[in-house]
Amino acid sequence: MLEQALRQRRGRPLPRREERVEEPLLGERAEESFPASGELWRRIESANLNVEHRSAAASLKAQGLRFEMAFDKIAQGVCVFDAKQRLRLCNRRYPEIYGLAPEDVAAGRTLREISERRSAVGTSPAGTVEEYLSWCNGVNLAAVPKTWTARLRDGRTILICHQPLPDGGWVATHDDVTERELAKTLREAQAQILELIAASAPLENVLDHLARLIEAQLSGIFAAILVADKDAACLRLGAAPSLAKAFTDAVDGAPIGPDAGPWGAAAYRREAIFVTDIRKDPLWDDYRQLAAEHGLREVDPIRGTTGAWT
Repeated sequence: MLEQALRQRRGRPLPRREERVEEPLLGERAEESFPASGELWRRIESANLNVEHRSAAASLKAQGLRFEMAFDKIAQGVCVFDAKQRLRLCNRRYPEIYGLAPEDVAAGRTLREISERRSAVGTSPAGTVEEYLSWCNGVNLAAVPKTWTARLRDGRTILICHQPLPDGGWVATHDDVTERELAKTLREAQAQILELIAASAPLENVLDHLARLIEAQLSGIFAAILVADKDAACLRLGAAPSLAKAFTDAVDGAPIGPDAGPWGAAAYRREAIFVTDIRKDPLWDDYRQLAAEHGLREVDPIRGTTGAWT
């Protein structure tokens, strides 16, 4: 009562008991300070989405790099062409098989361009580029899976598996199976030669099969087998399936001696003789012109255990 009386005298009104000073809530303060708080939250959400997108993009990029590494590690050559016969994708092994440079198999190169380049480096099949492209068109028009082996001009054998795609293009794998095919041929030919021997076939037939086997195992060579005639002290022709008759007639009956040609010297020395350049080796003095006429450059006479020379 005393305090009330004193204040009234001083002219100062007293606050009512029911009046209270209220503090603004946190949300209200935020609304007063940031009237566009809705826009802020939208920006925050957008930023979060961008972070997620960048993370997803980085993950996809890493996955793509892993796929590319695995693709390049495939042992077979893989190529993908579109309906217009343009290369879309290939791994590293594909150009390696055909001796091509990376720029030869850049995306967008046509089958014709790649085929012409293969022909230039000697890794195309036998025949012309036009014949090869015509055959490829037939395979593509058939629109069915196909597997075949292609014998290249350099002597190698490539196994090709062709799979059409729904858009008219195709994907194919190319596998160099040369060693596998040579091993198969060797087994089959050896078995055939043994059968001939067991059947007491004429020696000429056995030697002919043997010479053909040698030629099948080595690219770009001609095999000839000469048999020693001890009574006449000379070499007789046993087999030479791929050499011209004019050449074989000249060496049939060749003498045995230290300077009697590479085969006569090999028989005389009882050891192998390797000639790397027929044009310069003195053992070829009597046969150099004959060799040049038939395109021969080197010869490796090797003495067999039976007295035959190849």
